[in-house]
This record gives sequence, structure tokens and C-alpha cells, in this order.
Amino acid sequence: MYVSILTYFCIALVGVFSKSIRIMGGNNADIKEFPFLVSLTYIDDNKHTCGGAIISNYHILTAAHCLFNKHTDNDYLVIYSGSTSLKIRSGYEYRLKQIFIHPEFNGNKLKEMMNRHDIAIIEVEGFIEFNEYQQKARLPTENVYASTIATIAGWGLLDFPSIYYPEKLQKTSLKILDNSICRKKLPFNIHEDQLCAFEKIGVGVCVGDSGGPLILNGEVIGVISIGLPCGQGIPDVFTKVYSYLDFIRSIIGN
Repeated sequence: MYVSILTYFCIALVGVFSKSIRIMGGNNADIKEFPFLVSLTYIDDNKHTCGGAIISNYHILTAAHCLFNKHTDNDYLVIYSGSTSLKIRSGYEYRLKQIFIHPEFNGNKLKEMMNRHDIAIIEVEGFIEFNEYQQKARLPTENVYASTIATIAGWGLLDFPSIYYPEKLQKTSLKILDNSICRKKLPFNIHEDQLCAFEKIGVGVCVGDSGGPLILNGEVIGVISIGLPCGQGIPDVFTKVYSYLDFIRSIIGN
């Protein structure tokens, strides 16, 4: 689901799994269903790498690992919004002005941290004017509980391993699991500031979905963080946005 150091951990596991399954198991979606969703794209080759969610007229919420340890400047990525298709971009383009990675995130301690505090905010150059194609997602107003059904959307791979991203936006639903149950299904520990979700084998996040939002009633309750390796029966892990409201508001205001 993401082109990052975590991908190598996923690839190391893939040998024990089927390599031909349809990964996300979702359906085609229209950007008007998810007008807050954006694509983080490399400028040099125009390749999609991560998702993100608009949370103000100036700010994008995404995963820290999508931005961490890439470059020392902001000139390697561009943000696209308002387009259903990765191939035919009919929306808007924004350059990065400033990046705010959570101060406790440390990608150099990946094996110990397993991407805890995997959250970041991008301030864009210019002003994001809201309309039916680009709109902000609301921040969560309360904690989220097990058995809740939430939605993910993104342009991540449909097969793993693969090098081809879907042309059209995809969406699917996942059920939130209690963390105590999730810990028994994962090869690592997760914390109370993380969420765990699962539907069934063949459904889940994959390379390219990282940083995208987990949505419930129009609120972004999670940031896609870890998938092992893609829809293979292991729950997906998200950064719990509710636990990071102080960090977010310290940057974007109220």
C-alpha cells in the first residue's frame, strides 16, 4: 500500500502468501464521494506514492512515513486533488510549503516502533477552495469503538506484488477490531493511539494507500499506516486521529 521502508517488510512476508489475489477487494469510486482525498505524487516521474486528506484550506493530513527521510526540501512531491483518475488528472495541483511530522515519529526505529505516531501534516502553497470536487474532511468528535464499520478509499495496488496502480479511485469497508483481539492477529504490538480494522481475505489496503483516510460519517478517524502485506487476512493498522487532535490543532488551529 505504500512505497516506503515498510514495503520491504511486506515483501519479506509475501512468499508465504498467494501472489495473484485481488488485494483491495473494493469497488470503483468517484472523487465526489471522497472530495477530501488527495494523491501525493513524485514530481520527477509523476508516480503516485501515498494518499492524504484535506483538513483545512491549507492543510493535508497524511502518514509520517510517506514524508520521512525522503528529501531535505519540499520539491520532490506534488499534491493532486479533485480527480477520480490517476491517469487523467482533471483536478487541482498544489506544491508543498511546509511539512510537520509528529515529533515522536522515528522511522529509524521502525522495528521497535512499528510506525507509532505515524501522522504528519502538509501545508500547501496557495489556498484550497472548497467545492464538490475538493472539500475538507471533518476531524473526529469522539473516540471510535470496536465493531464500527468504516470506509477506506485510495489508489493503492489491486494486486501484490505489482507495479501498476489502478486508473480509478477504489473504495471498500472495514470493521474496527478491538485492539486486544488485533494484537493476537499481528506479528507486533499496537498501542491505544492506533486502530485496527479487517473485513476478510482479499479486502484491505495495499501499496499506495498509505496516508489515506479511514472515514466514518464524514470524519477522518484514522490514517492508513501498516498493511501486511495486502489483503491477505492480517488486519490493517491505522493511526487513530482522535489521539492526535492536539497535535493537529497546534498546526492548523481550531
